[in-house]
Amino acid sequence: MTAPLFKLLTQANLLLPDQVTPLGKRCKTQGITPVDALIQTKLFSAIQLCEHLSELLSLPIVRLDQFDWPAHHQVLPLQSLMLAYQAIPIQISATQLTIAVADPTPQQLEHEFQFATGRRIILVLASHTEITHALTTLFSVVKEPHNHYQVDVHWSEEAENSEQEELNNSASPIAAHLDQLIRSAHERNVSDIHFEPYKAHYRIRFRCDGILKEEQRLPAHSQRRFSARLKIMAQLDIAERRLPQDGRIHYPLTTDKWLDIRLSSIPTQWGEKMVLRLLNTQVQHTSLATLGLSEEQQALFQQALHRPQGLILVTGPTGSGKTQTLYTALQLLDAETLNISTAEDPIEIALEGVNQVAVHSKIGLDFAQVLRALLRQDPDVMMIGEIRDLETALIAVKAAQTGHLVLSTLHTNSASETRLRLQQMGIEPYHLDASLSLIIAQRLVRKLCKHCKQLSNASVLAQQSLQLDNNHRLYQAHSTGCLHCHQGFFGRVGVFELQPIAAQLTHQHRDCPKANSSLAQSAKQLILAGETTLEECLRVIPDLFIPLQGHDE
Repeated sequence: MTAPLFKLLTQANLLLPDQVTPLGKRCKTQGITPVDALIQTKLFSAIQLCEHLSELLSLPIVRLDQFDWPAHHQVLPLQSLMLAYQAIPIQISATQLTIAVADPTPQQLEHEFQFATGRRIILVLASHTEITHALTTLFSVVKEPHNHYQVDVHWSEEAENSEQEELNNSASPIAAHLDQLIRSAHERNVSDIHFEPYKAHYRIRFRCDGILKEEQRLPAHSQRRFSARLKIMAQLDIAERRLPQDGRIHYPLTTDKWLDIRLSSIPTQWGEKMVLRLLNTQVQHTSLATLGLSEEQQALFQQALHRPQGLILVTGPTGSGKTQTLYTALQLLDAETLNISTAEDPIEIALEGVNQVAVHSKIGLDFAQVLRALLRQDPDVMMIGEIRDLETALIAVKAAQTGHLVLSTLHTNSASETRLRLQQMGIEPYHLDASLSLIIAQRLVRKLCKHCKQLSNASVLAQQSLQLDNNHRLYQAHSTGCLHCHQGFFGRVGVFELQPIAAQLTHQHRDCPKANSSLAQSAKQLILAGETTLEECLRVIPDLFIPLQGHDE
C-alpha cells in the first residue's frame, strides 16, 4: 500500500510515479518512515519537505525551540502515539491540543490523538530534524525494522509500567474516553454498549430502543487498552484473555446517583469482545398505561393483581420488557400491608418496601433455594425473576395454590404456548388449572417521535394487514429524524396479549372486560393511534398480522 505522503507528493508532481515503489521497499526493509526515506535518498531536505507540505496543505511551520514541549509531555503522557507518528505536543488547552509533525498525512493521526486526549487536534509542521531531536531527548529512540519506532529496554520497561499506571488512573485519556461513552449512552437511553475487535478496526456500537448502531470506529490496536481498562473497572482478572468473564461496575453519575453496569467479556478471533449492559437502578414509577396496555387489559391485570393468590406469568423473548412489567405490577401493590419478596438474577431496580434477594448460583443460592427460604418468611406476594427449571416451576405453582400471589416470567413466544411449555417442564395440567390466573405475552416496539412523525397514506401492505380503506392515513417515521429522536423513533412501548384463565375467575369477575385477544390486535391499536408503525411491528414480529387478514373487525 502506497504511503499517503508519497501519494500527495506524486499528485503534486513533486515525486515521479516510478520513484514511489523503491521508496516503499526502503521503508519496509529498513523499518523507516516515509519522511526518513525521502531524506535518506536526498530527494528532499527536511526543510524543503516541510515547506512543500506547508504549501500543499496550508499548514503553518513552527520552531520547536519556541515551545515548552517537555512540560506538555509531562501533562499528557502519549509516548506510543508520539513515537508512532513522530509527533510532539506543543500547546495544550482544556479543549484543544496542538501537535507538531513532520508528516501530517497518516489517516488516523488526528483521530487517535483526539481519542486519547478528548481534545480537538490542531496540526502544525516542524522539520524532521527537530522532531527527531525532540523524540530522542524524551525517549532515547532507536529504530527497528518494524515500520514503527521502538526504544531501548530500559525505556520499554518504564513505558509498560507507565501504561499500567495509566489504565489504573481514572483521569487517564482511556478512562476519559470511556467516561464520555458511558455518560453519552446514559443520556441517550442506550441499553447496551458493544466493544468489538476486528482485524482492521475496533468498533463500538450502541443499542438504543432495541437497535444496534455504530457509534465509533477506532484503530484495531485500541481494543487491548479498552479491554484492560474495563476489566479494571469491573475488578476482573486483567491477565485472563482466554476465558469469558463477567463482572459489575458501580459507575458514579453524580455524587448521589449511580449507574449499575453489567460487563461480559468473551475471547474472539481478533481480541476480547466486551458488552456493557446499562441498568437504570433509579425507581421509575411507570403506570400500566405507559407500558402500552389498553384500558381493558389494565382492568384484567389489576383484577389478577388484587387476588389473594394465583400465578401471573409474563412471557416473551429476551429484551421484550418482561421485568419492567413485573416491577410496575409490584409498585401497584400496597407494600405497607403486604409482605412482598422477590428472587432475582440480578436485582435491576431497588424497590421501596420490597424484600429483594439476589440469586447467586456460584455459591448454590439458586431460585429454588431462595424461594424455599422465602416461603418460611410469611410472604403474601412473591416475584420470581424467571422460571428456568422444573424445581422452580413446582415451587411457584404450589405457592400459588396455597395462598400466595406469585409473579414470574417465562421464555415463550405467545400466551397459548405457556401452558405447553410448563407441561413440557413436568408440571401436571391439573396443577396449572388450580394455580394459573393470568398469562401475559408481550413485545417491545419503537415509538414514533412525537416531534417529527409524519402523516402519509396507508400503504397497500397496511391496507391489507389492518383492513383499512384507500383513504386512511397513518403516521410514519421521519426519514432522518430530529434532535429529539433516533431516526424518527424515541423510546419503546409494549404490545400485549392477556389471557385470563377461566377457572380462576370468580363469579364476581365473570363479567370483567374482555382483553384484546392477540398481539396483532394490540399492535393495530398502537398503529392507528399513531404510536408506532406497521413496519416496526413487523420487524419485531414478522408474521404478526396473519391472524387478522381475512377477518373483518
